[in-house]
Amino acid sequence: MNVIGLNGVQLDAKCHIATEDDFFGLVLESWGQRNNPDYNKALMTIIERLKKHGVEKAMVFLASEPVRKSLPSPVDRILYYGEDQYFHLNKDDAETLRLKLCKQQKYFNSTSRTNVATGNGSKRIFIHVHEYKESTDWNKIILGNDPDDCKPTGDVLILNQRVEKILKSNFIEPLGCKNPETIYKQTIVYLRDPTVVAWILRISKGICECCGKAAPFHKKNNSPYLEVHHVIPLSENGADVPGNCVALCPNCHRAMHLADDAEQRIEQLYQKVSRLVKS
Repeated sequence: MNVIGLNGVQLDAKCHIATEDDFFGLVLESWGQRNNPDYNKALMTIIERLKKHGVEKAMVFLASEPVRKSLPSPVDRILYYGEDQYFHLNKDDAETLRLKLCKQQKYFNSTSRTNVATGNGSKRIFIHVHEYKESTDWNKIILGNDPDDCKPTGDVLILNQRVEKILKSNFIEPLGCKNPETIYKQTIVYLRDPTVVAWILRISKGICECCGKAAPFHKKNNSPYLEVHHVIPLSENGADVPGNCVALCPNCHRAMHLADDAEQRIEQLYQKVSRLVKS
């Protein structure tokens, strides 16, 4: 994943959500001549958004592989700003905090902590926020979306409203959810991720990924009408991820469900759409 800047433009700075050393959080990859040149912008953006969402403190660990091997205990790699082992975000503005965090990194070489700040100040780091338990918590920090816009929903109307909002923003390929949550009403409704729907519609560019024809009509907002279909149905334990979704015109969508040659059509989709993954 890449961090989306405060201006809505994707930064050349890779990150991912992970669990490391039994902590759940965000990894920001290190800066290099060929990797993550926008590291500093990304780090400042992450700090700014954490502050905006009311986060007052975080645990930040140096996470570069050589240092992790030499110092396996995360306590030995902690980067703090305050009287305790937390990096306090309410002490300064985002850019000042970024500079202080980068300076803390300079006290490490490739194997240990040093007494002199002469090392690289843009290493791989891991950020843990105690109250952030889900990937969606960090997605709002990485992408800058209103967290409610990205919440999965089983209500088709709400889903479409959220998709429309996401399509108007800059966003990257979402992780989705391999095991979508279900809610029980009169029937089982699977909560669908609006960022997955929006991503599939965007990359389709208004062309049905089955028949190759343009969308049959445009909606009132002038966007082409296509329907996002799960190749392996959610009801059959299909994943709500880009690798299991295609954008189809209504005719092809109905054919996938009802045609007597539906299985052949599905096999053709796997051959035609390279991102699809059988599972």
